[in-house]
Amino acid sequence: MLLMQYDPKLPIVVAAGASTYGVGAVIFHVFPNETEKVIMRSSRSLTPEEQKYGQVKNLTIVPVDRLTGIVNPSAILGALRPNQTVLISLMLANNETGAIMPVGDVVRAVRAWEAQLYKSTDNLAPSSYRVFIHSDLAQAVGKLDVNIRKLGIDYGTIVGHKT
Repeated sequence: MLLMQYDPKLPIVVAAGASTYGVGAVIFHVFPNETEKVIMRSSRSLTPEEQKYGQVKNLTIVPVDRLTGIVNPSAILGALRPNQTVLISLMLANNETGAIMPVGDVVRAVRAWEAQLYKSTDNLAPSSYRVFIHSDLAQAVGKLDVNIRKLGIDYGTIVGHKT
């Protein structure tokens, strides 16, 4: 699997085998000294001791529309929790239903939500809290025009045997 983090100031970075550590790296980790933080970039694999402290405190599943199979960006916004939601993960294309998710719309909606949050919260600086957005691109690559910059995602996963 490949995981890419997008930063407009840097070239696109591709790392093999990154899904296990890359997607998991944006989840809160509580370390032995009881500090808790979001790991944004991992320069090494977490040790077995560190891995056992990783935990998902709350998992929210946002349902798709029963007829179209597409998630509504407003439904995702309704599920966001300030200072708690750290990662949104959604597939770009579903190989079973053919549904194409509005990933770009979700990204724009979440970034607007964050901007509004910064304006309404005095003690929250724009760099102090961010929701990372991951998209499974495996079913779309080779069939759709997949442009990470246009999508605006932070991470994209592509599985080689499905492209």
